[in-house]
Amino acid sequence: LRPNAALWIAPCSTGLPVGLDRAESVSASFVHSSECVGMATILAEFDTAHCGMIHDAQLDTFGQCLATASADGHIRLWDVRKPKEPGFLADLGGHEGAVHQVAWAPPTAGVLLASASADGTVAVWGRQARGPSHWHRLRHEDLERHGPVRSLAWAPSEHGTALACASDDGTVTVVTHLGVVRSGEATVEHRWEARSFQAHGGQALAVSWASPPVFSDKPLGMQGARLATAGDDGVHVWCWSAALGSWEAEPAEQDA
Repeated sequence: LRPNAALWIAPCSTGLPVGLDRAESVSASFVHSSECVGMATILAEFDTAHCGMIHDAQLDTFGQCLATASADGHIRLWDVRKPKEPGFLADLGGHEGAVHQVAWAPPTAGVLLASASADGTVAVWGRQARGPSHWHRLRHEDLERHGPVRSLAWAPSEHGTALACASDDGTVTVVTHLGVVRSGEATVEHRWEARSFQAHGGQALAVSWASPPVFSDKPLGMQGARLATAGDDGVHVWCWSAALGSWEAEPAEQDA
């Protein structure tokens, strides 16, 4: 292993940044805030066994599973229910380039993890019923024509199971799960749809979803959906137009 990066993870805002620091091996550290002094203390530091820089680390909604994404093209999952004794769960190795970012889906979508890679692909991983150490790839979205995928984000659950992906050529692609088709007793096929639009003249570097216009137990589809994207030419906000069937830029407000 060449000298690489140690990862610091702060679950709350304490003034301690999430950052990368030089170290002899790739490792992860858990910190928590001290209520008395507003500082952070290390709970545990452990070797992730990644062979490259750690680009991202994300805890699931319940704070029980940690996903680490590395330049070595692998995602590793950790049981952190006992933060002082993290336990290895699984290694997800399907990418041929660095993994830039990972994101957990809302719990209503199931136990799903998405990954964005320099190889121009997005993978959606699902946990199998056999247990937390058993995962399989549900979806492989080939966006190589748009270059490396820089960022991704899951939509709020009200908009269904949908994932926005930002690519190097300025394109944003929204990948939506349309449902499941069963053929036979054991075969299940997941149907997905991908819609791309040009969001930036240069690179698209980040993407996020707005909260839904209304909170509902019933799915809204893309009704009222909004996206924010950041790229070489600034930040843009997009809204879904049902009439046009496309993402349209919101006009910037002009100062009086």
